[in-house]
Amino acid sequence: MAASNKLEIILISMASFATGLAVGMLMAPKSGRESREWLQDQADQAVDWLDEKGHEAVHNTSEKLRQVKETIPDLYSATEDLDLDDDDLLTESHA
Repeated sequence: MAASNKLEIILISMASFATGLAVGMLMAPKSGRESREWLQDQADQAVDWLDEKGHEAVHNTSEKLRQVKETIPDLYSATEDLDLDDDDLLTESHA
């Protein structure tokens, strides 16, 4: 149910933004051509920003994953020197 509320809030926010943008375009003192150029410039900047943030997120995630892999011991190499017999293993008893 919480996901539904979040989706509803996002949709309402997007609709409000689009309505505000349309009203702003109609009331703008600039010509249509100037407004379209400005919008295109803003859209290009947004795409560049999203691209940059996406690359940063991928890089940061890869770095964190590398760090986690380095800190977790390799279980095979950590246990290869152990010489265990079947009698050494713990077994679960059912009482």
